[in-house]
Amino acid sequence: MSDHAREILQTRYRLDRWAGAVGLQIEAVSDDRLRLRVPYSEDNMNLGGRLHGGVIATALVDAGKLLARWLASDASVEITPLDFQIFYLRAGGRHPVTAEVRLLRRTRTVLFLEGHAAHEDGRTLATAALSLRKRADASAFIAEFAGDDRHLVAALEVLEQLGEDVDHGLDVAATGELELDGAVAPVGGLKQKTIGAKEAGVDVFLVPAGDNAREARRYADGLRIIPVRSFQQALRALATSAG
Repeated sequence: MSDHAREILQTRYRLDRWAGAVGLQIEAVSDDRLRLRVPYSEDNMNLGGRLHGGVIATALVDAGKLLARWLASDASVEITPLDFQIFYLRAGGRHPVTAEVRLLRRTRTVLFLEGHAAHEDGRTLATAALSLRKRADASAFIAEFAGDDRHLVAALEVLEQLGEDVDHGLDVAATGELELDGAVAPVGGLKQKTIGAKEAGVDVFLVPAGDNAREARRYADGLRIIPVRSFQQALRALATSAG
């Protein structure tokens, strides 16, 4: 991002009601870390005169979201926390605090970060581990899983873990190679996979349409076979099958 883009990010953040009330500011940013400054304010103190732990935690999550937007070169992209763990080491006093996150690893849609909150003199207040999801279009999500005959089921499982109701209460088995354009390509071993799905007692078995579906039906023995040609069709088929 350019300096102009950084200023846009900072300006948008100032408009956030919570950030504006607390007075948070972006102090430093690069391609693998971002640091916020939390100024001292009586409003941020608890009854014991210590910095409220919720201020530290929220500042670290905000720092992660801002870094994700910086890396996406989009100050408005939607960022959702997936997991957040914080470990408080000491209480914050009547001093400014920094909340910094560092990028550990990222995929097209998920960022894994570590966080560190400290007094200005460097004394650590808390450490954190967090993962964030960047809202991406379907092609970006599919690209993470394209490539082999387990990637259709892997993509469905990850969507479920991210909070989407993919299976709609059904016990689902699936096979198929997920291609970059979202198409579900045929795979081998349908006889063994169908028998395995039947023995596992699943409700439905998603398979690539065409020869794969015909072979699966030969060994289904009552198991419901759902032929699909694309990832989106698989999602629609599961939604309608549960009704």
